[in-house]
Amino acid sequence: MRILEVSFLNPYQSNSGGVESYIVKITNFLRENNKITIICSSTNKTMKHDNIIELYTGKFLRKSIYNIRLYFYVKKHRNEFDLIHINGDNGFLIPLINNMKTVMTLHGSMLENTMVNIKNFKFRSIISYITGVFLGYMEIFACKRANKIIAVSKHIKTYFSEYTGRNSINYIPTCINKMDTINISETDKLRIAEMKSEYKTVCLWTGIDPERKGLGIAKNAVSNFDDVILFTAGYKDENRAKNVINLGYVDKDLLLYLYQISDIFIFPSMYEGFSIALLEAMSYGAIPLSFKIPATEELITDSVDGFLLHDASKFEDKIKYLVQNTDKMEIMKKNVSRRAEDFYCSKILLEIESTFKELLSS
Repeated sequence: MRILEVSFLNPYQSNSGGVESYIVKITNFLRENNKITIICSSTNKTMKHDNIIELYTGKFLRKSIYNIRLYFYVKKHRNEFDLIHINGDNGFLIPLINNMKTVMTLHGSMLENTMVNIKNFKFRSIISYITGVFLGYMEIFACKRANKIIAVSKHIKTYFSEYTGRNSINYIPTCINKMDTINISETDKLRIAEMKSEYKTVCLWTGIDPERKGLGIAKNAVSNFDDVILFTAGYKDENRAKNVINLGYVDKDLLLYLYQISDIFIFPSMYEGFSIALLEAMSYGAIPLSFKIPATEELITDSVDGFLLHDASKFEDKIKYLVQNTDKMEIMKKNVSRRAEDFYCSKILLEIESTFKELLSS
């Protein structure tokens, strides 16, 4: 089985996200099982990585240029691959290639995300709006033409089924690997311990998009406490606030350690397809506080293994409730980690491989 995994970002670089994490898990699993898997990604630098085909895109309109270059690359090298696995709007032109077998994984909807941003006045420019709408419709176009479709959430499956008329979309959630051993240095451990030593309750926010991920909401939620600390990781936030320590970029091991020591994971995202960060935090028992959106409703049972909230003011209320009810907090932590076990990779990756095999045998 010769598979080309399509990514936009290099999945091994520091600024990669949930989609890239998904690609790495699939790639590693297939390689372990003697499947030849190659990753294709874009770059705006002249750099090389092992086992990755990089297509140079420059710095402007990168996603569109990448998709065009990818189309011609695959068309030229079509005999080198049995199957192309495209991810969202990464590779949306590939289904146009005759007799090229394609599996498309839907991680969210670019069009739906664009509409949410419009509703909440989150767009930085008219260009970002036009780009979002264009990529959204191209994603729908690819969904209509790909041989097999995987949706990582039930909401995404329903959304694309309605838009495309396809009733054969497979729901296979994304997955996580809980790391029993975290390779963090003693220096980092001591540094974090010192930062949180004066506080009883540790909260965590992660992300690289402060607007969509609701960083301001998270910071406001902890501002009125004396014994609650919020660590923020990913985005380099230069706006200081009470009870908030910004760590900026952290490596994977330090991020896992932050999940491990956190009591509460503040997740005020306005839109998600399916969040790896949320699942990873839950696997370590961090209680999620989230807006009630389709993606989080699939993961969280309100007041059992997290809280689903309707407005920003409620985040502070739920933190206060947990701080004042430590017995309830401990019960919920156990519920949270048990819920995350439903999404461990050991079973889910086998389902993805089975989908690939089914297409190749047809």
